[in-house]
Parts: sequence; structure tokens; C-alpha cells
Amino acid sequence: ASSGTKSANPVFQKTEYTFGPGHNTFVKSVDGTENWIIYHCARYSGSKWTRSIRAQRFTWTDSGVPFFGEPIGVAVSRPSKVYTPPVNTTDYYKIVNVGTGKVMDIPNKGDANGVKVQTYKNNDTIAQRFKFKSNPDKWFNIIPECAPTRAFDNPSGSKDKKVSYQIYTYNGSPSQKFRFEHMGNGEYRIVNKASLFALTDTSEITGASGYVEQRKYMNSDYQLWKLVPIK
Repeated sequence: ASSGTKSANPVFQKTEYTFGPGHNTFVKSVDGTENWIIYHCARYSGSKWTRSIRAQRFTWTDSGVPFFGEPIGVAVSRPSKVYTPPVNTTDYYKIVNVGTGKVMDIPNKGDANGVKVQTYKNNDTIAQRFKFKSNPDKWFNIIPECAPTRAFDNPSGSKDKKVSYQIYTYNGSPSQKFRFEHMGNGEYRIVNKASLFALTDTSEITGASGYVEQRKYMNSDYQLWKLVPIK
């Protein structure tokens, strides 16, 4: 019997900034909580066998199909040895961007589907207080205090870059699940399960929306966040 079905299209392929990924293998982290793909990639376009070894996490769709995202060309967090939750799910937190110093914010304390997530100067209001709901798959929902029945949401589980995030009625889907990749110094990259792209503060990026968007992994402080518990 067949153990799988061949995809009509590549499931892991080059991008405009990564070239020739190949010879993949799959492993779990030491603690068994993470799935990793290991592969090699050309160092630059046309480099042929001048290549580098790379590794990154992948996940699974609700239908049981592996989802790899796209090859990442920057540093990622290391595989987990012993799983430690990055947050306390009973506390509220501010989510502060390292690059801009601004805080994730729900405009005007909005409590309606489709309100976009922005960053704004710290004002100590409930628009800037969030709880994290844990899930059995070790991904988290981000719940605003001002909209407790809603969660951060990737609209329609988009796999497009430069998509602005919103709040939407909690539904438990991958569109509303996030992982926190510790990059050192208490700084995290926040990654959406549906897209495997990183949440990015675009408020000081020329020509951007000014909202929190999903973008490819970058070596940028605009993709690093501090999770600050509120006492």
C-alpha cells in the first residue's frame, strides 16, 4: 500500500533570496516537541556546490500534511532540549518591539472582528495587555484584554507576505496559533502556524502599512519582541 501521495507542486523550493534547497532529512528536537527539516542550500545564486547546511522547524496541517514554509536565510532559534513554556498563561503581558520600542496595541480598545493589530507608544491601557492561551501542540493564542473572546488572527490563514494581522473571534485554527522562538536576551521571534512567517512591526518601515504584518524571516529588530509581564 502507498504511504503517501506525491504533491503536484514542490512543497519546499527556492525563493528570491534562498537557492537550490535539497537533500532533505527530518528529525525531532531532543525533547520530542519540535519537528525539524535539515537540508543544504546554495550560498548564492549560481554557486553550484558551494553550499551551506541549514535546519528549520516545520509543522503539520490539520489534515496531517507536513507544512515546511519556505527556506530561511537567517539565524533561527536552536532545537529545544527541555521544553519550557515561554510565558505564564495566567498573567497579562505587554509585547514590546525591540526595533521601535513600541507596544502591540488594539486601536481604540476595539472589540470587533477585523480590527487590525498595530504598535503604539506605551500607554498602560487594556489595549496593550495580552494573555497567552496554550494548546496541546505547544502553540499559543494571543488574547487581548480589551477583546477577551477574540484572538490575534492571520486573515484566512494567508501564506502571502505583508498581510496585516487582525483580531477575530477565537476559533482554535492555525491562523490564530503562534510560537515564540527565543533568540537570546529575552527577545522572541513570533511565528504564525498557518504561514510560518514572522510578526513584524512595520510602523517605521518606509512604504509599509504601519500595522503588524507577517513577513519572511529577516535579520531585523523589527521582528524581535520582548514579552513583558504586567505586575
